[in-house]
Amino acid sequence: MTVFLSVLSRMFDGLFYPFRAASPWLPLALLSFLAGLFMLAVFRFTSNQAAIRRVKDRMQAHLLEVRLFSDQLSVVLHAYGRILRWTLAYLSHTLVPLAVMTVPLALLLIQMDFRFGHEALRPRALFLLKVLASGDVSLENAALRLPDGLVLTAPALHIVHPLENRHEVNWRLEAQRAGDFSVDVVLAGKTFSKKVIVVDTARTVRLSPARVRPDWMELLLESSEPPLPSDSPLHHILVVYPQRSFLLGRWELHWLVPFFVFSLVAAFALKGVFHTEF
Repeated sequence: MTVFLSVLSRMFDGLFYPFRAASPWLPLALLSFLAGLFMLAVFRFTSNQAAIRRVKDRMQAHLLEVRLFSDQLSVVLHAYGRILRWTLAYLSHTLVPLAVMTVPLALLLIQMDFRFGHEALRPRALFLLKVLASGDVSLENAALRLPDGLVLTAPALHIVHPLENRHEVNWRLEAQRAGDFSVDVVLAGKTFSKKVIVVDTARTVRLSPARVRPDWMELLLESSEPPLPSDSPLHHILVVYPQRSFLLGRWELHWLVPFFVFSLVAAFALKGVFHTEF
């Protein structure tokens, strides 16, 4: 699993490399367009297009029936029943395409979130480094070893979560210059590192907010770094990067909003070209 995720991340690094200095809108729009084409192709080649056309025609016929005989309650109720029936039939024809596209789209969205979900830190920015213990391990003796370019700006804040019986420690740091840094958390004679990225100009870079234990779901969703050792006393090490917003006039949008809008617009705009019903 770790090898697969590492290879996948490197593939996307190569895909994003030409856009590293461009506005994030550009790679977002391009990937949205490609995702729309992918969804279109999946529907075209994995669904029964003739059956979908028949189902949609019958749904439209019964909708017309409702409008024409709106003063006849029994006819209208009968038509609504058939609309429900054909709606369920339509949904059954979409199950295979949805099953085929679910995993590739999920992997795409996760990789995009590593690049669009957060912004890299900038010089002089303050940020938090959070460490959560595994089980009831105490973090009272946890220490931080910082590279040149990162400085500690406040004493460690220790937090105990009584309901979960877990310990957490937070350090507030300042990034003094741009660079790719490795921060070390030292506990019980063992050292656990975490990557921190600081850039001096706005760039689209892959960020890994957390380094986690080798749990496949957490690795998939939260981390693009090698996992912590399976016997690590730490559950995760987290860098709190700023959330990224895409500005559209007065609105601040999460990147998923323009992604789905662009991909759906691309799919609907080109469905006639590919003779696809969905």
